[in-house]
Amino acid sequence: MYPKRYYQSPTYKSWAAMLTRIRNPNREDWPLYGGRGIKVCKRWLKFENFLKDMGVRPEGKTLDRRNSNGHYTPKNCRWATASEQMKGRRTGWNTGEKNHWAKFTNVQVQKIRKNWNHTYAYIDKIAKQYVVSFGCICKIVYNETYSLVKQN
Repeated sequence: MYPKRYYQSPTYKSWAAMLTRIRNPNREDWPLYGGRGIKVCKRWLKFENFLKDMGVRPEGKTLDRRNSNGHYTPKNCRWATASEQMKGRRTGWNTGEKNHWAKFTNVQVQKIRKNWNHTYAYIDKIAKQYVVSFGCICKIVYNETYSLVKQN
C-alpha cells in the first residue's frame, strides 16, 4: 500500500482521468477515447500497478499514448510534454479550427449545418449522437465555432 499522498498526487489524478475518459460516456471527450474503443489494460485498473509501470509523473508532463489509436498499456504510454504529444496526434480529428480540442471534422460540421432544420429537437438529437453538449451543437449551427469550415 502506498502513502495517502500518492492518491492526491498528479500521478493519481492522471490515472483517474485516464479511466474516466474511457468509461464515462457523459464526458465531452468520450467519443475520442472510450467511444472509439480505446481501452485500459487490465493491469492498470489498479493504481498501484499503473504507478509501478509508469513511475511518478514528472513535472510539466502528462500521460500520452505513443500510438493514439492504441490502448492504454505500458508499451504504448509515456509521460510527455504538450509539444511531444502534438507530434503524435491523430491526423484529421481537429480539422475545422486551429483548436487542439476540436472534436469534429470539416465533413461532420458541414453535414450538421446542412441538415439543420432550425429546431431545437434536431440540435438535441445531434448532441446525443455525438455525445456532446446541446450548446456545442448550437455554436456549430449558429457559426460561432468552426467558422473556418465553408458549407459545400
